[in-house]
Formats: sequence, structure tokens, C-alpha cells
Amino acid sequence: DLLVVASELCSNAVRMASGAARGVVLRARAEGDALVVEVQDDGVGFSGALPAADEVPALDKDDGRGLFIVQAMVDELDVVTSSAGTMIRCVKRCLFPETDPDPAPAPVPSSGARA
Repeated sequence: DLLVVASELCSNAVRMASGAARGVVLRARAEGDALVVEVQDDGVGFSGALPAADEVPALDKDDGRGLFIVQAMVDELDVVTSSAGTMIRCVKRCLFPETDPDPAPAPVPSSGARA
């Protein structure tokens, strides 16, 4: 799922970026039990609001499905636009099991012998 998310976001970013070196940046990192994917571009910025999660894109349009697909595949989606460009941050939770930092010691098996 996250390969599709990264592909969709990078595709959008490449189309919107200025074309300058380092105009598109992809970052991914683990945070607790989640994976965070961020794609940043130096384009003119994201125009418009994110589509509603239940708003299916028009079938007769050639574009407009990428963010709809991404929204359906992640737990969080944030868009930050500034004069420097756009950064989209996605979070997919429960990918990594959380570990107990101080697990209880395992019980010692009984040998069944009596002293």
C-alpha cells in the first residue's frame, strides 16, 4: 500500500515542482508502530481542499484520483502549503509491533525433579 502512496505523491510532486535540482524530496521513517511518508515539492503550492474521503472523483476526468487513492490507504493525511512549495505527510499505523521496553522475565520451566 505504501509503495502506491509514495508513487502517487511523487507523481503529483514531479508535475507541480519547478524542475530545479532537489525540487522534489521523498522522506520515509518509522515512528512507533507507524510509517510516515512525506513528499515535498518546490512548486506553486497545492490549490484547493483535499477531497472528502467519500467523494469519488469524476470518471470523465483524466486526473484527480491520486489524493483520493492516498486518502483511502493511510490513517492520516496532512497538506502544508507555503511560498516554498507543498509538503504532504501521510501516516500508516500498526505496521510495526510495539515492543515492551521492560518485558517481564520469562518463567523458568520446572524440571519436575524434587530436592
